[in-house]
Amino acid sequence: MTLTHDNYHSIEADQEYMSWHQLLAWRKCPRAELERQRGTWVAPDKECYIIGRYVETAILTPDLFPEFVKQHSGWIMTGKKERAAFVRASQMVDRIKRDSMAVDLLTRGEHQVILTGEIGGLPWRGMVDVLHPEAGFVVDLKTADDFDPVWESVTDPDSGFRRNRQFAWYSRYWGQLAVYQELARQNYPLNGGFDCIIVGVSKEDPPGLQALQLGSSERLYRELIAAVNAVAVFQEYKIGAEEAPACGRCAWCRANMPMEVVPVAE
Repeated sequence: MTLTHDNYHSIEADQEYMSWHQLLAWRKCPRAELERQRGTWVAPDKECYIIGRYVETAILTPDLFPEFVKQHSGWIMTGKKERAAFVRASQMVDRIKRDSMAVDLLTRGEHQVILTGEIGGLPWRGMVDVLHPEAGFVVDLKTADDFDPVWESVTDPDSGFRRNRQFAWYSRYWGQLAVYQELARQNYPLNGGFDCIIVGVSKEDPPGLQALQLGSSERLYRELIAAVNAVAVFQEYKIGAEEAPACGRCAWCRANMPMEVVPVAE
């Protein structure tokens, strides 16, 4: 299929192409993602996603912003007033517009560019927030609670024990930018390569700004290989060659898994 902005987020596009966000969904709960692609499950929206799209639309495609607000008025408005979270989102937009470097990074170049290519033998797609083919970099706009390190629970591969580790707030985006970089390279083979930049705006009062240049090509390469290896497993679920397991914790599992009987010791 030919991807457009109208069908990019469709189930048909997910069935034909892999994407970074689809990979995250497979990682979270393979069964829920399989049911979503079958059309039997619609994942509920979350406020953080709507806020991110609010800021993204206002900055990158301002001509579409009035329609976005209209379509999401139930999230944005309470009565005749903006909800507090979206008052803050408006402040985040204003903060970006007041910074000359942020404006330069986010307003030049091509916006919401759809890229397709082959990674690990499978068709992939990506929608890059800002693409600068001549300058040789891609820019991704991110919203964050703040720019402090975050604690996450990880499993030690040797012992199997879970422990908490601190990560930079942007650590989860290395893989996404690695995919975007590879798709940009394939679509612009004469460019000579692309640098990756994250522009982050925080939800603090007042909002803060950061521009991050992910200059480690080795790290981006490792993240790309990790994505390829993960997709090889999930593709088996996608085509029905293997049964997709349920995580037991997500919204689909809570709504559909049989009641669990838990023995309780006295």
